[in-house]
Amino acid sequence: KEKANEFFGFYNIFGKFASIMGPLLVAMTAQLTGNSSLGVFSLVILFIIGFVILMKVPEPEV
Repeated sequence: KEKANEFFGFYNIFGKFASIMGPLLVAMTAQLTGNSSLGVFSLVILFIIGFVILMKVPEPEV
């Protein structure tokens, strides 16, 4: 409870990082492949990374 501000700070930083990384990844992939559909599909990489990180977070005991 006392570290809630730290969590919101991390959330804010990662939100700003994602707002730059997502469009950059789409643009680079679309430019390299010449296919905008592959550019959008490249975002799946970010979702997989997020899923792996979430799987490593321990569940709180009740």
